[in-house]
Amino acid sequence: MRRAPDSGFTLIETIVVVVIIGLVLTIGAGFRPRRDNGLALSGATGQVSAMLRLARSRAMTESRPVTVAVAPDGHGLLIGADRIAAGPDILLAMPAQKTIGFAPDGSGSGGIVVVSMGSTRRTLTVNWLTGRVSAGGE
Repeated sequence: MRRAPDSGFTLIETIVVVVIIGLVLTIGAGFRPRRDNGLALSGATGQVSAMLRLARSRAMTESRPVTVAVAPDGHGLLIGADRIAAGPDILLAMPAQKTIGFAPDGSGSGGIVVVSMGSTRRTLTVNWLTGRVSAGGE
């Protein structure tokens, strides 16, 4: 009677396969996408722009003036009595004035909000006549 050959893998073959898989995973982990600060800054600029538009809408719907100021820590906005955070990596500043006001007719006092993340920054401008918010780069 003939003996059937042993089926399966030896211990050495299994160890070699595990080492190869480990090397492939290590090399693959090094090629993961890096965080894009420009993309994160664009998102933060959009978020702050939405906050300013919210303040303008609130002034129009509630028929009362609404003021916007940068929070004392620089990581958010104060809209009236409400504080809205922008995130720990985002720094906000109003270089020319301390507050931006929105009137019930939708107009604003005008101003600039600088949104920065690390060494990059973007500016948001509030038109004094229309109260509209527009973004610009820097």
